[in-house]
Amino acid sequence: MVGAIIGERITKIIAESRQWEPRMQIQNTPELLELSKADVHIGGDKKDTITVKFRFTTKYGENAGKIEVEGLLYYTDTAKALDLLEKDWKAGKEIKDDAVRVVLINRVLEISFLQAINSAAQIRMPPPIAMPHLAPATSNPKIEKKEKEKAKAS
Repeated sequence: MVGAIIGERITKIIAESRQWEPRMQIQNTPELLELSKADVHIGGDKKDTITVKFRFTTKYGENAGKIEVEGLLYYTDTAKALDLLEKDWKAGKEIKDDAVRVVLINRVLEISFLQAINSAAQIRMPPPIAMPHLAPATSNPKIEKKEKEKAKAS
């Protein structure tokens, strides 16, 4: 069983726009930087937690711009699980438990993409992820294929 993220906090946002580059690639990188045990008080109760410092970087081309988001996640689990996470981190600066690592990285992505999309708009750079677009039904290849199959069957 995986513990839970009980809070998060953004500590820094940097957004820089320079000269656009033709066909610039957009690269997104989430990183877990530090992990340490802490006591968090919630509603008068003390919770054993792990504080995870993270950084998320969106890089535009070679040097066209970047967005950097840093923050903290507060993760709680059983005392034994938290001890193991801390031990693994101290041994190799990694989280060996895949389930926990996925939960943490997914939350970093959720928080950071929301911030990065807003920051990109403010500095006039493309969003860090492709935004959804609707297309007219007549130009949708899947719908056209289904319509052709229906016509053949009739």
